[in-house]
Amino acid sequence: MQNSKHNVIPIAPIEDVRRVRRMAITIGERRILILALEDTIVALDPTCPHWHVPSLEQGTCQQDSITCPNHGWTFSLRSGKALRGSGRIRLYSVLIADGMLCIELPDETPRWMQY
Repeated sequence: MQNSKHNVIPIAPIEDVRRVRRMAITIGERRILILALEDTIVALDPTCPHWHVPSLEQGTCQQDSITCPNHGWTFSLRSGKALRGSGRIRLYSVLIADGMLCIELPDETPRWMQY
């Protein structure tokens, strides 16, 4: 089995992320949504698997889930699995180093995410 390579990308000071609570950024061709929840910070691909558009950027968060505004599909922010609807969303590893929020991104986009 081959190990996949990852890049650790510094995003913003952790205090800024906690203050704004929601931030959408672009790294290369990837759109990433960062959410500061009550007890953690998550980073995800905001593409809803229903229409394959980044509609989760406007999604509603409740506890550990996010709901797409288009058709109400809901996804776990802990596992990425659909709680309502089908499919899953991609979650990225979040690290905090020297007061900075960093995201660990794979070098390559997985085949299932290529359109």
